[in-house]
Amino acid sequence: MGSHMAANLVRAGYDVTGYDVVPAGVEKLLQAGGKPAPTIAEAVAGAEVVITMLPDSPQVAEVVLGPGGVLEAATAGLLLIDMSSIAPETSIEVARTGTALGVRVLDGRSAVVSKVPSRLRCPSWSAARPRTSKPRGRSSRTSAGRSCTSVRTAPARR
Repeated sequence: MGSHMAANLVRAGYDVTGYDVVPAGVEKLLQAGGKPAPTIAEAVAGAEVVITMLPDSPQVAEVVLGPGGVLEAATAGLLLIDMSSIAPETSIEVARTGTALGVRVLDGRSAVVSKVPSRLRCPSWSAARPRTSKPRGRSSRTSAGRSCTSVRTAPARR
């Protein structure tokens, strides 16, 4: 799902830099007009917004909180949107750690599932930067005056 979201952001007029442990995911991004990054740090560098879409809590902990992860490479003011279907405890840990570093964190999960299918085992995520020209589609202004795509999510079902 991450590669589809990245392609939609490119089509909406955003510069998207992405990293994936699976070469096919990076190739899809390149074909859609995005820019592949060889490391998480290089994908995060200079980004105003980072969106993660990972299979489960262990992958989010590794990619966001782990060595060489998103928060290690992030600068204060970054907006991190995690759209992974993960345990609430992981979301809270990401938010607490990010906030302590000056990173704004949004839990924007796209779905809630009780078991993640094995075919979704490989993490992928993207960093989006608005292009200089106005992006197509709906956008809103953040408190810092940066343009960002609006994201609507449904409340989690319990």
